Amino acid sequence: MAVAAAVFVVARLAGPHLDVPALVAYAVGFGCVVGAALGAGREAPVQPRLPTLLARLAPSLAVLVLVLVVRPSSWLAALCVFVALLTAGSLLGAFVGARIQHTGHLLFVAIASSLADLFSVTQPEGVSAAIASSEVALSIVALSFPMLGTDQVEPLLGVGDVVFTALYLAAARRHGLPLLRTVLALAFAFFVTMLAVIVFRVPVPALPFLGAAMLIAQPRAWQVPEQDCWRCFVALSVMAALLLALMLRG
Repeated sequence: MAVAAAVFVVARLAGPHLDVPALVAYAVGFGCVVGAALGAGREAPVQPRLPTLLARLAPSLAVLVLVLVVRPSSWLAALCVFVALLTAGSLLGAFVGARIQHTGHLLFVAIASSLADLFSVTQPEGVSAAIASSEVALSIVALSFPMLGTDQVEPLLGVGDVVFTALYLAAARRHGLPLLRTVLALAFAFFVTMLAVIVFRVPVPALPFLGAAMLIAQPRAWQVPEQDCWRCFVALSVMAALLLALMLRG
């Protein structure tokens, strides 16, 4: 976390003095944020107790509430939010990921999160779409990073992406899945997400790419316990039907 914060500060102080193309600045910023998310997820405790989790979340939540209330304009506020979201998102993701009982459950996590994220980003009534249209909401739920060549700090990654990064890494550690393969797969998924944003110039949901990368990298995620197949299928079918109904209603 300290390294991520230091990189943020260096980028903000040195960035305005550099002559960097906008595309390069975006790629560097996105890469730094992704690296911070992967590092935070890798280091997050795998099995914290709930009281410990709440105690560790409290400072981060306090920072976010303070920023929401005071709304300071300084880049230092963006740095505080950056660290708070990294901490809170990785702790929450690790807490959930460590409680995934079977590797086969990752298949349903990947599908459910992908469906929800696709709806959230692409539909006007989706949470992500609403947040993207609100500068205040972006300031406290998105990880921002300094853009080299400018004095701007721009939002690049949602806290939900940090949560699921930590979730997949924690699940991999718990079940003895190859950790390096998981890290590389998630990094590649973020890289594809970045390319999609650059090519299409619209917000692109990252969770479908993260879920697909996890399933491809870890074949054991396809081994669903027989007793869970039917109820998971029903739950996903209901979820898909609800999302489809909301889309058609819009």
